[in-house]
Amino acid sequence: MAQLNRPPLRAASESTHFYRRRGATLILRWLLDQPGSTWQQRWNASPAANATGAQWNKLNASWVGYDAANANGILNTGLFALVCADVLRPSLHWQLTRTSTNLRAIICQYRDPEGFARLQELVGPESWSSHLGILAKNVLVKLVIAKGGGLADIDVGDAIEYMEAHRAQRATSGGQSLFYSWLKDLGHLPPDAPVSLRFLHRTSGQVSVEQLVDRYRPQSKPIRDLLVEYLKERQPTMDYTSLEDASRTLVRNFWLQIERIQPGIDTLRLPPEVVSAWKQVSRTKVTRRRLPDGTVHEAVTERANYGNLMIGVRALYLDLAHWAVEEPERWGPWVAPCPVSAADASTSKHEKRRKAKMDQRTRERLPALSTVVRAAKANWTEAREGMDALQAAPLGGQFTFRGRTYTRQKKDSSTPFRAYDESGRRIHLGLLEERAFWAWATIEFLQHTGVRIEEMLEASHHALIQYKLPTSGDIVPLLQVAPSKTDEERLLLVSPELADVLSTIIARVRDPRTGAIPMLPNYDVAEKIWNPPMPLLFQWTYGGQRTPVSRQMIATVSTRS
Repeated sequence: MAQLNRPPLRAASESTHFYRRRGATLILRWLLDQPGSTWQQRWNASPAANATGAQWNKLNASWVGYDAANANGILNTGLFALVCADVLRPSLHWQLTRTSTNLRAIICQYRDPEGFARLQELVGPESWSSHLGILAKNVLVKLVIAKGGGLADIDVGDAIEYMEAHRAQRATSGGQSLFYSWLKDLGHLPPDAPVSLRFLHRTSGQVSVEQLVDRYRPQSKPIRDLLVEYLKERQPTMDYTSLEDASRTLVRNFWLQIERIQPGIDTLRLPPEVVSAWKQVSRTKVTRRRLPDGTVHEAVTERANYGNLMIGVRALYLDLAHWAVEEPERWGPWVAPCPVSAADASTSKHEKRRKAKMDQRTRERLPALSTVVRAAKANWTEAREGMDALQAAPLGGQFTFRGRTYTRQKKDSSTPFRAYDESGRRIHLGLLEERAFWAWATIEFLQHTGVRIEEMLEASHHALIQYKLPTSGDIVPLLQVAPSKTDEERLLLVSPELADVLSTIIARVRDPRTGAIPMLPNYDVAEKIWNPPMPLLFQWTYGGQRTPVSRQMIATVSTRS
């Protein structure tokens, strides 16, 4: 109670100060009747802790036993004081069901003023005062209240706990992960902390060979151990994607099928009838598709990767036979006749068919390329015109764009560049322009380079280099393409059209404060690792954070364009 008499908890108004002391006294006297040896233990044992924040507003007077005319307001004011003084720590779930307009300001001032001041300096005034910045501060305040301490005491587990509580309370969590990015900027989190919470559910990371094998649950433990040792032996010469494919081929597509055909088998020496049945099963696959009437249609089709499956199994048998010469005690007991012949493992016919399909698809789509390019350019031009018309209109005013009348939202402090059409539907013109730009940039970049989408998304400012011709001394720009499916690095000559596209992208992603392209880590979906921070060309601001353009966004913007 003595803390309530000292600034900053002591209110400037005597009446407010009286209500805070009165409400805090009533709550503490009520908590004395609850079991526990500390105020927090008594609060956790009370009905208030197991209820929601909204229920506290309705039932606090009946719980405390105070029936004055303004009991609700007095008790809320007293709880406000006890929370600010770190006497009580309501849970994250409790806080997410109740709002307070004054709590953020006094927590930032009283609980960790140095930490919040340093954070404000790091993120800048624009981000600090934006709508997403206010949401991020609210989250940090809730964590400080629930966990105690200051910003430096918030760890990764606390951040994940908040995200889970928020998802359980609300359907979406858009813009709610900015606080974690701010914590990373403060430098209090460990080096191996997740780069971002936004993609945490999609970034599993690499797993061990044992986990790759055990996910399919083979029944024979000796064969399971053999496959683990075999994959570990080959692991140094394979990338993670190839290792994952090999485990899928050998465990799911080979050995699990063998166990279904002959349960209880635990040797690689397979009977001829088992081999024949396995090959027959492996040649085809069942594709299930749900029809509009709700029924499921099953179609048996030829398996496209049948040859690759045979190659993987043949490699297993031949490798074991070869290694048994050098380490007979380790690999010798598993040597057996190979059930896959060289003819079975031939993929030449499949490769020719695939090449023919690719060529045919190219011939069909190439004539439409110019139409796609023009459509993307026109779509971006239209989106820019809409943005210009919106910014020229006053807040709350009307503007006309392409024959339609829109009304600009009255405030831009929350989410700017929004307007309402004639039917009252809200339209985010800023997001439409952003997507239209990246659709145009994607189509133009792929058209002039011929690279894969993965290679495009990994292109950075460092990939732009200059080369001086030894004969004439002229300097030509080159684009360095990092390898994706192949191990060969390429250098592409930057044409004038590609140079125009690259300069437009660089001008857009450059940080206006520093003039440099922000360094961002990028998650490699295939290898399941985070690449070191690079000045990626394909990056944009989403949810108040700089983030790499993802494959999902490329598919979305290209479809809508």
